[in-house]
Amino acid sequence: MRRRRLVGVLMGALLGVALTGCQQADLDALDRRLAEALAPELDRRPVALPEVVSLPVLQYRYANARSPFRFEGQGFGGQRFGQGSGLAAFSLDELELVGVLGRGQRHWALFEAPDGHLYRVAQGEMLANPPARVAAISGEAVRLEAVAGKDYRWKERVMRVGE
Repeated sequence: MRRRRLVGVLMGALLGVALTGCQQADLDALDRRLAEALAPELDRRPVALPEVVSLPVLQYRYANARSPFRFEGQGFGGQRFGQGSGLAAFSLDELELVGVLGRGQRHWALFEAPDGHLYRVAQGEMLANPPARVAAISGEAVRLEAVAGKDYRWKERVMRVGE
């Protein structure tokens, strides 16, 4: 009994919704409203522009200076290096290997530059101009891979302490 009553109520509601959707729509009013909304305005008044203020032109004093975010030179094998600073300011023949430091398995080579400064270099770092990469450091020798000649191939060179 309850089920029949529930089905009857639902059918009545569905019939009411269907009949409400079928009533005559007032389409003329909708057409008028759309025409008003889409019609161009005939009474457009010009908008006053703001006053143009002329500002002084500022000169950036460091425009021609070197950018700290850009490298000076491109190294070989994807490595980049700066020119004219540290060991890159000297040729490989001007540098003198004066010693090797070690702590555990890590080693550093000590190079003396012609200007009297002492530089500590680890394996894999670049030095000299043209560039040379420190390939290996042992207790008594440093193996360098340097670019030599016009073909720009890596050429191995061994420097020993006290030579």
